Amino acid sequence: MIKVMVVEDELPILRNISNLIESISPLYHVVYQAKNGKEALNILRENDIDLMFLDMQMPVMKGLDLLQELKLLSIQIPIIVLSSFQDFEYVREALRFGALDYMLKPLKKEDLVKVLGKAERELIRSNCIIQKEDGSEAFSETNVGYDMALYCAGSYNIDDFTQTISKNQKHMENELEIFLETKLTKDDYWLIQGKEAQEKLILFRHKKTIQYTVNLLKQHLEQSGNQAIPITIIIYGLPIGMKQIYQIHTKLRSVLRKEMKIHDDILKVYNPEENLQLARKQVIPLPFEEVQFKEQIYPFVYKSIQNCNENRKMILQRLKTSLLFFQKRFPCNFDYVELEDSINSIIQNAYDMNYIYEEIKKIVMEAFYEDLRKNGNKEKLAYTLKDYLDKNYKEHISNQDLADKFGFVPAYLRNIFQQEFEKSPMEYIQYIRIEKSKKWLSTEPNLSLKDIAEALGFSDQLYFSKVFKKMEHMSPTEYRKIHQESGSNPKSV
Repeated sequence: MIKVMVVEDELPILRNISNLIESISPLYHVVYQAKNGKEALNILRENDIDLMFLDMQMPVMKGLDLLQELKLLSIQIPIIVLSSFQDFEYVREALRFGALDYMLKPLKKEDLVKVLGKAERELIRSNCIIQKEDGSEAFSETNVGYDMALYCAGSYNIDDFTQTISKNQKHMENELEIFLETKLTKDDYWLIQGKEAQEKLILFRHKKTIQYTVNLLKQHLEQSGNQAIPITIIIYGLPIGMKQIYQIHTKLRSVLRKEMKIHDDILKVYNPEENLQLARKQVIPLPFEEVQFKEQIYPFVYKSIQNCNENRKMILQRLKTSLLFFQKRFPCNFDYVELEDSINSIIQNAYDMNYIYEEIKKIVMEAFYEDLRKNGNKEKLAYTLKDYLDKNYKEHISNQDLADKFGFVPAYLRNIFQQEFEKSPMEYIQYIRIEKSKKWLSTEPNLSLKDIAEALGFSDQLYFSKVFKKMEHMSPTEYRKIHQESGSNPKSV
């Protein structure tokens, strides 16, 4: 249920608008009505509202005054402003203070359908990224709900600064979008960027049974699967209410990480009622006492991951448990962090078990059999690596790509680069990209954020904005506005 408040000073119009909203869909319920901005503000302070329709011309407190007050109080809800005349300056002020859209009175049903669809998209997006206090509103016969699935092309990134996707992964996401467009209407599903660059959250308007969603995504997997990069899809086994989205999204991410394979596609229906009945699997300890000499390390590790059924998380855990145990027991060229980073990088980029075996063999050789610290010029290597990143920052580059190119395990490269430049290679790439973007935002007003993101090698505009805000503490749009108004121009990188 989406709880709606209508704020309108003329009682007949207030009733008509409320009835029209509820006639569009059982999803919308007008639970509060107010005759002026002051009444509305008191209701908002004490109650949870999802969506508000706000008349601009009212006694006591006008609509614009209420918008300003809500902004000061940091009360954020989608607001549709209502006006009896086309005063675009007034409407522009309302939009500046956070209104989602506006409508002219009298309301037309076809226009209201479009505006409510826009509001629903905004509410879904908000519920995906923000934990709501009232997360108990589950699906019921009287409460329109959603089917939810989590889609991932490839593996999860383990390092926050490598959240980019390859061209192949982007192509697979495009195939998913095209498939959904051909099978469903735009009002029946939402495709939302997940917390990871290669993750997509799919919400379907719930129909008769969850099996329709299962069959639909199974069909997509049959058409698009069996590629070099595996696809993992986890479907929640029950329809959900809007305010459960964040909670269920978090649960599906946890399930997806547990189920993801190295090479095979996975489609799994997660049913919480069934999973509550499953006993926790007993963890079988590894027989470390079998290894008496360092020459036995690789055969032991090889055997320990052979029986993991290509489960990505299980392999990662066994590799860390084994190699970090041996790092304490035998003389080792890597410290704890370097060894862990090397393991993370291998599993993050692995889509074939033979690749894992070969890369783990390299780590064991370099960590336990060779004295890397006596060989090579570390400072020269760091600057060679920096020069490569300066020239190729627009490309999709991972820690493993650098390891393959320069012939050292990822952790060693990261360590010598960080010692020289106080940033990891992945952090340095993001630094270059953001500095370049700041120059374009200040000097190229006609370049869209999408164009800038693509030119700098970001997977999409949303991820570019996320990284920019994390590093600059403001959005690209805010940065552009500030620097274009001041006429300042950041230094070239």
